[in-house]
Amino acid sequence: MRFVAALLLVANATGAADDSWDAGKALNRELGESTGGKVQLIFELRSRVEYRPNQAFGNDADLFADFTRVRFGGTYKPASWLRFSGTAMDARAPLYGTPAPSSARDPLEWHEGFAELRPESKLGFGAVVGRHVVNYVDTRLVGSPQWAYIPRTYDGARVYWRTARVRLEGLFIAPVKLDSSRFNKPVLGEHLVGTYNVVQLNKHVSADLYFLGRRQNRAGGFSGAGSLAVDSFGTRLFGPIGDGYRYSVEAVKQTGQIGGVPHRAYAWAAQVARRFSTIPVDAYVEYKFASGESRPGRSGAFDQLYPAAHDKLGHADVLGWRNVKNWRAQATWTGAPGLSVALMYNNSWLADARDAAYNLQGRPIARSATGMDGTHIGQELDLYFAYRRSGWTAGAGYGRFLAGEFIERTSPGRSPAYAYVFQSYSF
Repeated sequence: MRFVAALLLVANATGAADDSWDAGKALNRELGESTGGKVQLIFELRSRVEYRPNQAFGNDADLFADFTRVRFGGTYKPASWLRFSGTAMDARAPLYGTPAPSSARDPLEWHEGFAELRPESKLGFGAVVGRHVVNYVDTRLVGSPQWAYIPRTYDGARVYWRTARVRLEGLFIAPVKLDSSRFNKPVLGEHLVGTYNVVQLNKHVSADLYFLGRRQNRAGGFSGAGSLAVDSFGTRLFGPIGDGYRYSVEAVKQTGQIGGVPHRAYAWAAQVARRFSTIPVDAYVEYKFASGESRPGRSGAFDQLYPAAHDKLGHADVLGWRNVKNWRAQATWTGAPGLSVALMYNNSWLADARDAAYNLQGRPIARSATGMDGTHIGQELDLYFAYRRSGWTAGAGYGRFLAGEFIERTSPGRSPAYAYVFQSYSF
């Protein structure tokens, strides 16, 4: 009966905590008290309506569709050192028109299922084994994009050791392949193996040090001769500067081979950010570079691996981190409880005029036949907002990409746009 009573909590409850109206959180509180903290439920209902005219600069059809996903499951902690978690998901796009691709439609599916050792400990040994989401820092290279219609998950294991200033982690993970006609499964012939470590050197400098080896054979999806073996060696320095400023500098060097061709590529990013508490606004300026194909007989285009790349080069997600030079600036106002309003500007060029412009998935969307069609890809301006109260979020946004000289000369030259409205509820 206590569970039933929790479900009957409604929004007009007064004089209580801010989330007193949230029946899901109330249910989990009751469930935690009744089971000694061993059982918790997981739930998400999310929907988004989008309009994307002039996709791929006019090469692809306009898109108007709705996207809905439901996730439900729970966690069970039989002991302080062990927790099990499982989540099912159902994703649909009923107004897509033509049959929706697997990236947007995935009927009832096993989304996550993993065991976590020592989940609440901040020191010593820990591990995650099974199907789970993975996000490393700012998710430029490895992430589970929640803005995507269907978030990416990975099968595998991550093992780590933590001290007050150091986290050392080893990993073997394979991205789960989406297939709307059957249950999703990984193809272990495509995987990441390596290590991702974080060290706090002092109060102003922390460092990420990582090696990520991407392997892909024919069974794993590589379509060329031989196999793909790309090794990424990277470091990131970050921390506070003072007076509300923060900085981040990241560099990645890649070696290996793609088919029978040697691969040599690199990328870097630098950001300066500041919190203006009196306004209040969070603002930052960022520059990013990723190499392109530089000469015949060698692969030089940066492999962006498996990023959660939404917003990284514009809110409309037109471009990926590959053969690109990009300036990004953003200011986010948070002056009202639960409300955030963001204004973002991006300006992008080709890193190499002889190579293509690439989309978020790393596929070419425009290329010069001569290498003499300029390098300016274009500019993008985005305005979007979100309102959050407890487990509920709603928002809307609009972005406009203005095609530059390179796009006007190598494609239909149309300027993409992105308009959407969304809501989600989770606990």
